[in-house]
Amino acid sequence: MSSSPEQSGVAPEPTAIDKQTSSTPTPDKEVRHLLVEDNRINQTICLKAFKNLGLPCHTAENGKEAVDIYKADPEKCRFILMDLSMPIMGGIAASREIREHEKEHGLQPAVIVALLVSSTGADDPNGEKAKVEGGMNAMIEKPILSGPLKALLESYPI
Repeated sequence: MSSSPEQSGVAPEPTAIDKQTSSTPTPDKEVRHLLVEDNRINQTICLKAFKNLGLPCHTAENGKEAVDIYKADPEKCRFILMDLSMPIMGGIAASREIREHEKEHGLQPAVIVALLVSSTGADDPNGEKAKVEGGMNAMIEKPILSGPLKALLESYPI
């Protein structure tokens, strides 16, 4: 009677597929931008701006999802655009939770930018509140176009 690899304590030889998936990093691993936006139209416009700059971007539709994505792999989320008003968990609460996680684990802080409605813009008191209470680095108005996004990315290199 022959024994299986599990019974003999010897690991089976990896197949070609196993070798390829274990030794080849996926392009997705390099994505370092996260857009947190519940509005599909705003999400589409912002993703187009990232695409125009040749930058891939993850998305999350609420703050809870963003926190989960961040905690799973902080290196994939070095630059986060965070809407303030979202269902389940808002941007300020999500940013606060991300900052707490960074402190607890000794992580280099990600850049977190508050997304503001363009009708209120930089004068929006919620923007200043987000920066202070959520530990955000900056603010930007929606809709986000390539030019302002590029300037913001240059201000906060990751």
